[in-house]
Amino acid sequence: MVFHAKAIKKINHDCRPGIQAGLDEIAKTQEFIAVLNQEVIGRGLVLQNVTRGIPLAYSQAEKLARGNDTIITLRRQDYTANQVAVLAAFLKVQGRWSGGLEWIEDKQMKAR
Repeated sequence: MVFHAKAIKKINHDCRPGIQAGLDEIAKTQEFIAVLNQEVIGRGLVLQNVTRGIPLAYSQAEKLARGNDTIITLRRQDYTANQVAVLAAFLKVQGRWSGGLEWIEDKQMKAR
């Protein structure tokens, strides 16, 4: 997602190196902020609690990727409600981009 964001100029090529640094840059965009706010409201969460998860988004998702490489599946059972909101916001934003990754949210199990 970060490499794609750089390629289509959603974030600058000169941002700090690393996936999380790129995600942090995406999180500063108006598009992300608007989507995250929608996620927070739609899920009945508290924005301040949700935003605490942004700096940890990559490390949390990386641990649970489990071959999740064709259509990304965001499994509620694997994350807290706040983490799901952050990850869903990132996925929704990149899904709007040309060439964005396909994804779904598995809503069968509630977030921890």
